[in-house]
Amino acid sequence: MCVCVCVCVCVQVVWGELALSSPLDACGGTIHNSESLSGAIAVVLRGGGCSFVDKALEVQSAGALGMVVLDLHTHVNTEDITMTGDAGMVRHDMCALHLV
Repeated sequence: MCVCVCVCVCVQVVWGELALSSPLDACGGTIHNSESLSGAIAVVLRGGGCSFVDKALEVQSAGALGMVVLDLHTHVNTEDITMTGDAGMVRHDMCALHLV
């Protein structure tokens, strides 16, 4: 069992088991393993054509308590990465962490 503790800027502490999202990038509008993500901290991959906020909204709607975004893009300048979405976005209410 792997447990993640996520402490957010908003001082929200989330405890839960880690569960891989399906699809791994959490893009496309359909999470195929909601039963695995419900009550867990979703692990998703960066990329896939959707924003960090889109990913958070997808896994949150599947029941995830939090989200860890894994960045396997070693050639990316990490100073240019922000965990944002499009203008006028809907706010998500979950803890999210970006690991580079």
